[in-house]
Amino acid sequence: MKKTPFLLGAFLLGSAAAHSQDIQKTTTTVIVKEQSGDTVSTTVITDTVREAGRKRKVSVTIGTDGIEVTRRKPDTSASDSVQAKPNPRLKIQWGMVDLGFNRIDDKTNIAALNANGNPVTQAQHDAIFKLREGKSVNVNVWIVNGRLRLSETRRQKWYMTSGLGLQMYNLRYENPYQYTKASPDYPTQIDSSRQSFQKNKLGFTYASIPLGLLGKTRIGDKWLVYGGGVMGGMRLASWTKLKTDAFGKEKSHDAFDFRNFNAGVYAEIGVDDIIRLYGTYQLTPLQKTGVEQYPFAIGVRFLGL
Repeated sequence: MKKTPFLLGAFLLGSAAAHSQDIQKTTTTVIVKEQSGDTVSTTVITDTVREAGRKRKVSVTIGTDGIEVTRRKPDTSASDSVQAKPNPRLKIQWGMVDLGFNRIDDKTNIAALNANGNPVTQAQHDAIFKLREGKSVNVNVWIVNGRLRLSETRRQKWYMTSGLGLQMYNLRYENPYQYTKASPDYPTQIDSSRQSFQKNKLGFTYASIPLGLLGKTRIGDKWLVYGGGVMGGMRLASWTKLKTDAFGKEKSHDAFDFRNFNAGVYAEIGVDDIIRLYGTYQLTPLQKTGVEQYPFAIGVRFLGL
């Protein structure tokens, strides 16, 4: 039979206010009757609004088919309560920069170096690789970083971190010695016509992936941040750059005798949102044979996790 719904009545039956020490509520009831064929149903809708802003809805349907009670979820859109911001376990951040200074931990065996066809003394070797320390700059650009929350309390947080970025070493030398394609495993003296130099640099760029742990401990109203881990990288480029008065800038890209892959460790410490210091140490030497040098760096980290 065709359903013929009709509204017999919608009226306010009553409202009551109950007062206690911390809760106040108002109740409104509406009755709606419908007929479908021989079936008549009566629906009672009761809305209770509490002082805290929560609303609970209960619908009671009484008909020839029986009684049905339906409870609806609170209408959060009508609530004045403030919802807490979600705290996701995984955070992704784009862009983090390290700026510091490079140094070299030189563990070259001079006897082995001489046997390899490079007859130099320890003093000569040290002079060839003497750095301009204030000009030897380390720049790391971490393109994407992620941290996964492992645990969190009111005073302590632990995260696992990883990412992808570029490590760049710039080594500036004091004296006129340089790697060449003719002598890829040990620097040779720069040609006399080019020895009035302004810049003598060796540069590296690695694509690197770090993996580590990051801890945060609350001290007063600040968070002490500390952590460390390991990282591995692939050499994307290595080059020498010479700038002289007579010939200007001369740049030579070559693999020379450098390893294609590296491994290292890193650490950081600081105060969250104020300052972050970092340090890195390469566990694999730069060179394949003869010279055995391990670069390390210290500096400031910007936009840390």
